[in-house]
Amino acid sequence: MEAKLTARELKRIASDKKILRATVEIVGKKGFTHANIRDIAKEAGITPGLIMQRFETKENLLVEAIRSTDIVWKDYQVSKDTDVERILRGIIINAKKLYDEDNDAYRFVKVISGSSDIPKGVVDRQIEYFRVSGIQDVIEEAQKEGKLPEGNAAILYNIFVSHTLRLIWDYKMAGLRIPDDDNILAMIQYKAK
Repeated sequence: MEAKLTARELKRIASDKKILRATVEIVGKKGFTHANIRDIAKEAGITPGLIMQRFETKENLLVEAIRSTDIVWKDYQVSKDTDVERILRGIIINAKKLYDEDNDAYRFVKVISGSSDIPKGVVDRQIEYFRVSGIQDVIEEAQKEGKLPEGNAAILYNIFVSHTLRLIWDYKMAGLRIPDDDNILAMIQYKAK
């Protein structure tokens, strides 16, 4: 039998959703460094103290906001036979879907993936996710085969996400049809030279 949530638990979940949504909107507009807890609290309609009580640090808040926009950083079913092209195509498909369904989240993911001011702790958590999910192994194998340039898997992944999101954004802003997945892969030129 499934346990029912109490009114207090439901209120906490609703409050967390408002906080995370406000974080997505504010960080998407201002970037991580310029976004502050006061602005996020104001957007969410709560107090800054509640945010700190719930998330403790701005870094923890950012990690949870990233998880809440998980469509681009989706949990892929990565196995030994997964190839890097499947992961990259999945990013493109999810990025297109995110643009069509939620512009605020799209801007947030674009800022996060292309930002140089993301705290090391957030990057470290992403690297750990890559290890656990198997993405790290797929990227390293693709590097050995010359399909991707050498470098940190999380950084390469974020570069690809950033370029994909930027390309989709530019095409949409220019009123052009977004290229198909093969053309996006070719334009980003992700292969090692």
